[in-house]
Amino acid sequence: VESAPAFDVDKTSTYVDGDPNVLMAGETLRYTITAQNVGNDNATNAVLRDQIPANTAYVAGSTTLNGAPVADVGGTTPLAAGMTINSPADSAAGAMTAVTSGAQSNVAVIEFDVVVDASAVDGTVLSNQSFLTATAGIIDQPSDDPDTPVVDDPTRDVVGNLPLIYAEKSAALQTDEGSSNVIDPGDVLRYTIRIYNNGSADATDVTLTDAVPVNTTYVANTVTLNGEPVGQPDGGSFPLAGGLPVSSADVNPPVPGPGAGTITAGEVAVVQFDLRVDDDLPTGTLISNQAVVSTAEVVDQLTDGDGDPATGPEPTVVVVGPAQQLSITKQAVVVGGGAALAGSTIEYLVRVRNVGPVPAIGVSLI
Repeated sequence: VESAPAFDVDKTSTYVDGDPNVLMAGETLRYTITAQNVGNDNATNAVLRDQIPANTAYVAGSTTLNGAPVADVGGTTPLAAGMTINSPADSAAGAMTAVTSGAQSNVAVIEFDVVVDASAVDGTVLSNQSFLTATAGIIDQPSDDPDTPVVDDPTRDVVGNLPLIYAEKSAALQTDEGSSNVIDPGDVLRYTIRIYNNGSADATDVTLTDAVPVNTTYVANTVTLNGEPVGQPDGGSFPLAGGLPVSSADVNPPVPGPGAGTITAGEVAVVQFDLRVDDDLPTGTLISNQAVVSTAEVVDQLTDGDGDPATGPEPTVVVVGPAQQLSITKQAVVVGGGAALAGSTIEYLVRVRNVGPVPAIGVSLI
């Protein structure tokens, strides 16, 4: 058994002023990051980075580590340039004791405050994420919002008493007629769309609209909402093409009528359907698809194909045959927060993932 550190990094937000469940313009938002070494070896040189989210301003002198104030650097939080952290179990800078050591208090706790811009309109989404680097090859491990089921997602808050919608769309082989674990002509794909409401208010008049992508054919009578059949028999006509009312599983009736779709605060709606890959498609053919979620309260939201809200909504793309397929996303944040003005420093984070069925060879980033 090899020894190595491993980290669990969580980030939550608290509304300091006014209603603890509703964030308004001009109010203070407190971020709390907990970092724990859940591996079986101690870590050193642990550094946490975090940039102030857009539409907010850092509260001077508000950064703390394990309850102790940490001096600002360059007029902003020391997290912007990277702050060395440690858990109370070991006071040495950068030391993070493994949970298997039996040491108590091996969790580092970091906090800082921001004030929402007075000009932020209702519906503005504040998105923030921390990144931890330490020994043993741990580089920019992202924080996770433990209040959502999405893994390693940024902590997102919405200004105003509104829903906060995030829609994730994935595709998986349902019927594998050809090469094992490779999408071949004639295979059936099952698409799953999860629509989360992470806000403080219900989303009403929720409608999901989608189109059958090129190079596929809808499989009749396969649309379900939270496991309930929808519009069956449908005669092979795709129910989402004209817009499908959707609700979370806690709402009755389980299949809503027109205008009655509701996703309550903190709940999720799950829609699934099957598509058959058309015959005689050449290897390397891309099948791309993206749906739209509309509500009465917020602007339309596109579905996200990579499951990472931080990179924005991308189409869900699969490749036919044993072909290379890479996913490349790029984030940009202003160091120290605020708007991207002349003289500002912008930090870019590029992630390259191999999402295809075969190894990617000769990859270079230009």
